Amino acid sequence: MTKVRILEMIDFGYSSMVVNSLEKKDEKWFIGPVVRYWGIGDELNLFHVLVHKENYKLLQILKDIGAETRIYQEKVEKLENELDEMEGADRVLKEEGLEHLLAQRSQQVSDALSRLFGFKLVIIGYLSC
Repeated sequence: MTKVRILEMIDFGYSSMVVNSLEKKDEKWFIGPVVRYWGIGDELNLFHVLVHKENYKLLQILKDIGAETRIYQEKVEKLENELDEMEGADRVLKEEGLEHLLAQRSQQVSDALSRLFGFKLVIIGYLSC
């Protein structure tokens, strides 16, 4: 059986881009100051959300996404802690569960970002592979 062990990993983006659609008319507000910075990411990508105008609905969405992220992080941490104490077939099942959870995060982040479209903000994505 051949094994590969990663001894060192360097995490960096290879591409950055504006994720949300902006039009020429949006220059009126996006050249102005940022009133709030917010960020979210998954295993491979990071997104900076530069809010130019806040309102109650946007703040509630950010609060909801923050709660979803905390739940995700708690689940990952719980599985990682359980893995530290396991061996054999039980460990394999938990590892698969963790991999599934990590894979779902990408979709969770995508869904979260899509809820932010339409507000006066700019989303910069730093994408890796």
